[in-house]
Amino acid sequence: MKDEKLEAAGLTEIEKSAIGEICDLITASLAKTFSESIDSDVSVEPSQVDVMAFEKIGSLIDTPVLLMHFNCAAALEGQFFFAVYGDGLPEVFDLAIPDDVKETEADDDKILEGLKVIVNQSFSKAFENLAESMGQKIDCSVVDAIVLQDESGFESIGFLYPEGELLNVSTGLVLPSSIVSISYLLPLSVSKQMIELLLKEQQITGPAEGEVAGMAEVIDLEASQQTQFKGQAEEKLKGEEVPKVVDMQPAKFNVLSEEPATVDGNNISLLLDVALEASIELGKTQMTIEEILKLTRGSVIELDKLASEPVEFLVNGKVIARGEVVVIDDNFGIRITEILSPRARLESI
Repeated sequence: MKDEKLEAAGLTEIEKSAIGEICDLITASLAKTFSESIDSDVSVEPSQVDVMAFEKIGSLIDTPVLLMHFNCAAALEGQFFFAVYGDGLPEVFDLAIPDDVKETEADDDKILEGLKVIVNQSFSKAFENLAESMGQKIDCSVVDAIVLQDESGFESIGFLYPEGELLNVSTGLVLPSSIVSISYLLPLSVSKQMIELLLKEQQITGPAEGEVAGMAEVIDLEASQQTQFKGQAEEKLKGEEVPKVVDMQPAKFNVLSEEPATVDGNNISLLLDVALEASIELGKTQMTIEEILKLTRGSVIELDKLASEPVEFLVNGKVIARGEVVVIDDNFGIRITEILSPRARLESI
């Protein structure tokens, strides 16, 4: 059913995932701002991206809900609504209460203005960083903020979704004592612009799926240039003596042996003071942007090696030995248990 909705909206699963990652980056910026405001860690829940009918919005988003109206210009043109709701909404409102009135009853308008400043700061910074990474510029700011007490209020924002459908990117922020739900209510036109921006960025950085035609044009251009250069060379060689053809034979090299290599002490002494970068590698792993954004203090990252496996000793990024980790006084060290043969070291270069 979801695939049919995506197809009808003109979005593939890959494009939907890309939009989700953009929203995740913005949410991470908001979480950082909240963390600094309350001096406590605020983590981000995994996002979910779905195409939904606008008439269903009231049944999916609980009220009361804080709706923020955003307007974007330059490389990304259009408007969208950002919704904040759920059990954590009162805690979000508390973040925006000015320090000078926290002991008394705060005015609702002041709270909304404070929230607009906090969210606007996070979104503007996130869009600015995103645009710079693509060589573009995006101006995005809060137009207005309202609180809807019941689902009938959603009718007032229907003008932004003339297709009757929208892209809902839903996630959550884990606050110290509650979880607040958030949703990016993106018109399909804004969603497709985000995809176009990503495609432009991919064309600059390297080929990707769907860019074969563009690469073919580059290849055709290079081929025509090579033909032109060839014609110029042939024109230049007219009337000149044809170069003599030299008989070439493949070079022959001795087979590498497993025996230790011998070196001339006089020659190697010239290199003894050359500094090399040595490092110990415990293991590696691959992580998605979403997984990295979820990292908090105390998170555990699983590596691709067992605890019993030896660690690798690298010089200038090349493995030359393996060993086991030891503790010397208050420092870590490595006891060498295996040294690679000269042949193995040469093959790793």
